[in-house]
Amino acid sequence: MPLLVGCDASSSAFLSTPWPADRFVVLTLVDAAGRPLETAPRTLDGDRTAIAFDTPGAVVHVETFARELAGCGARYGSDGVALPEPLEAYESTPIDDGEATFAPRTGERPVPLVFERGCAMPTPCDRATIRSGFPDLPGIDLLAVARLDSGDLFFGGQPSTIGVLPLDGAPRILGEPLDAPIVDVAVDGDRRLAVSRRGTFYTFDAAGEQTSRVRLGGSQPRLTLLDDGAAIVTSAEGSAQIARGATVAIARDDLPRETVELHVANDGETYAIARDTIQRRGDQGWVIEQTDSTIADHMTFVGDTDTVRAVGAGAIFEREADGGWRSLPYPFETLVVAGGIATGEHLLVYADSGGLALTRKDDIAWCFLDPGLISNFWDATTSADGRTVYVVGSNAAGDSPPGFVTVTLPE
Repeated sequence: MPLLVGCDASSSAFLSTPWPADRFVVLTLVDAAGRPLETAPRTLDGDRTAIAFDTPGAVVHVETFARELAGCGARYGSDGVALPEPLEAYESTPIDDGEATFAPRTGERPVPLVFERGCAMPTPCDRATIRSGFPDLPGIDLLAVARLDSGDLFFGGQPSTIGVLPLDGAPRILGEPLDAPIVDVAVDGDRRLAVSRRGTFYTFDAAGEQTSRVRLGGSQPRLTLLDDGAAIVTSAEGSAQIARGATVAIARDDLPRETVELHVANDGETYAIARDTIQRRGDQGWVIEQTDSTIADHMTFVGDTDTVRAVGAGAIFEREADGGWRSLPYPFETLVVAGGIATGEHLLVYADSGGLALTRKDDIAWCFLDPGLISNFWDATTSADGRTVYVVGSNAAGDSPPGFVTVTLPE
């Protein structure tokens, strides 16, 4: 394993390097107060380096970046283009007794780092890989998709269809035609949930056999799955909840009027899109946090581990820690439909006419992916590790196989 050597007249330490070998590595040596002990950071391009220092208790900070940045160099300072967030960051124990180890760093950079020279940073699109195709589903539009435990995909579509889209194999249509196109789906263990454009809520077993059907009504309904297995179906005409295993629905009169989408965040907070507002359920009831004319029936929530976003045609909103919502730059100009998905460090927005845009979440700078096909994209899901995004849609050429795109994101 490559080793990093730190030494002075009285002590030395061999530090095993835990980062991958294909990284551009920037190393900062600081004293106990976090002050740099050298005039410039070191950039590593070999398997071993030696660092001389005279200060007991020195600490080594390491940040790693994509190999494409190796030609850009690094220096200390705030005057210049800051290095992006590292792929990995480590901090050593104090080097004063001949023994030291690296552990993942939890704090900030001890010293600001900027590029040493002009650098055209690779965009996420440069480092993503994309594969497109047409599944053998002639005449089917894929309108909704969710990941099965096996890693394959459960889909709903038009005409009134559910099925399985294997990642390696031929797609399968399940069961008999339903009452209307399926516009939203979810997976809960062995259960497959679906809601049709007419507002009918269906459950199926793992083989695709229908186990329940509840007629709710409402146009363009959406499905929210709760931790206890209950499902909430929302639409502008009204909302209802179906308990796990139930065959009847209970009206949800406690939601804002004309709620078209719900989102339960990881911290348990519940948000709603209702008419031209984004609302949050507070201790005293629903609180309007954002009002904007661009908030409409087609806007959807995009949540991840710590941030809630709402994406629609022409607007993206992101919730801030103080409860405000900021408007993010929008990647497209003249699109009718759009949605998004957040995974890992990235945010991907999909839209009609083959629109796919990608950015890092911590630095909104959109780039564009070329799927190589013209498809109206309707929904997306991810692999279990979040590194791959699957986007489904309908072929813009008409009565043809649907578009299916696999995007493997950079680390």
